[in-house]
Amino acid sequence: MTRTRIARVIPLFVSLALLAACSNNPTGPTVSASGGGAKESKAGTYGTAQFSLQVGKVGALTKTSAISMKKLILTAVATGDKPDTVRDTSSISGNDQQTVHRSLKLKPKSSWILYAKTLDQKDSVVHQGTTQAFSIKLQDTTNVTLILQSRFTMYQATFSNLPYSTSFGSDKVGVAINRLVLKVDGVAKADSSVKDAFTPIQTVILGFDYVAVGQHNITLEAYGITGKYTGILYSGALSITTVPGEDGTRAVVLNWAGPNSGAASASIIVGHVGKMNLNPTFSDDAGKDSPLDANNGAGNDGKL
Repeated sequence: MTRTRIARVIPLFVSLALLAACSNNPTGPTVSASGGGAKESKAGTYGTAQFSLQVGKVGALTKTSAISMKKLILTAVATGDKPDTVRDTSSISGNDQQTVHRSLKLKPKSSWILYAKTLDQKDSVVHQGTTQAFSIKLQDTTNVTLILQSRFTMYQATFSNLPYSTSFGSDKVGVAINRLVLKVDGVAKADSSVKDAFTPIQTVILGFDYVAVGQHNITLEAYGITGKYTGILYSGALSITTVPGEDGTRAVVLNWAGPNSGAASASIIVGHVGKMNLNPTFSDDAGKDSPLDANNGAGNDGKL
């Protein structure tokens, strides 16, 4: 065989050898999703997980302070000898109850667990939850449902019909309320004050968005001036136990806490658990058992 014929035959044999190798391994070597190194994978080596996530309602407060969802973050984790993690992020909005459907391609394993959470516009985690372990089969679809309940409730106190006087026996004395406070578990979460006094026809709204679901002590306080006294005038407290997504109404009583305290009261309506509305009305029966000095209009041993 001449040198020229040999040069023509050798490339032919090399081409046939490469073609045979490609037929035995059509996809070639790949790196696994979990970073375990170069492995051979074949077409159709995944299953599908179809997730239905029910995102619970969060009560709305005001346009400027309401919790509003921004995104839903999913993390699917498979444990075992060959752990794997798949992540997914999608956009959501609002604070009403909603159902979100997401689909992920996962490797066939029996130990997948889904972790889910929502973030609001302030990047606070508002919902979070975890599924039980579920299996993924090759080229099959697994349906998984997860209910996400809100971690928070939102409280709102609406003060209207503020008193401008209160009675002590047969006497009426003027009161000027200039500060209102909403406390959760003894800590002031909302505080509103004015230089002089709120007017009787003025409506004052105090709100706090991020109250964890569960039991809390809610306190409302009204500060101001009566006679020569300056300080707290009314105070009321209520222990409230909330559950995610519950709407309801609670009644609170504000007692007179100024000079010769113990007689006056005011009722407050505590609204939605998701949106806790407090609507106080002040009674006019302060100091029935503690008459004030008629000359100075308040009582502390007869004087302010």
